Amino acid sequence: MNPSRTKCPVCAVSNEPDALYCKRCASPIAPSSPGGERASCAAQTITGFEGASVEDAAIFVGRCAGHYIPKFIDMELRRSRAGWNWPVFLLALFFGPAALSIWFFYRKMYRPALLFLSGGLLILAANTLVSYDFNLQYFSLFIDRLHELRASAITPAVFLQFITHATPAAANGSVNYVLNTMLSTLIFAGKLAAAVFANGIYKGHVAKCVGAAREAESPAEGLRALGGVNPGCAVGVSAAVALAYLLAGAAPVLGALGIFPG
Repeated sequence: MNPSRTKCPVCAVSNEPDALYCKRCASPIAPSSPGGERASCAAQTITGFEGASVEDAAIFVGRCAGHYIPKFIDMELRRSRAGWNWPVFLLALFFGPAALSIWFFYRKMYRPALLFLSGGLLILAANTLVSYDFNLQYFSLFIDRLHELRASAITPAVFLQFITHATPAAANGSVNYVLNTMLSTLIFAGKLAAAVFANGIYKGHVAKCVGAAREAESPAEGLRALGGVNPGCAVGVSAAVALAYLLAGAAPVLGALGIFPG
């Protein structure tokens, strides 16, 4: 092992010299460098949060404890529940509000996960209804242009005309842009709020579950089984969310084709 690195006294994993907590198990580490006296004091002072010890919380969180426990400690020091969670933000940004619930299901926070999933699906339904007429006219116009293209001799000029005119210009007056813009703004604000407070929600969940387990005198193995992650649940919810977005996106297309009532 590199002598400049610090060995965790609990799991023996090598950490950075200035690390306060192990990157694997989140156990406090006394720094070996001469300049680490203040950090050592902080590590000895902050031994838990919301009644849960760092060791118990690390067992509950699992192998990612080295990522989350320092964030929990930082929030405890700042007396705040605000932080930043990239998985939640990226899931919501690229796959919609309902998708951010996947991270909560993965981390076994089923109650907030169901709330986020329900809210995301309601937002999806509202957004689909608001934009349905516009999208229906868009795809109807697109299909009409496509039929015209197939009926004519395809030349570069004809294809260019198809590309430039197969747009919903004629349908622009049918959609309430103010309502659509307001809804989009509220959705994005909700995504940011979820990303900011996700770690705080997880911190409270960990503390509550650890406290309940210790009151029931559960052993470490019981604490580990209660926490950790649930990949199977996350995969199932991902498939359900993908299906919901697929159906919402397909509705105006099916309406334009006459399969779905417009």
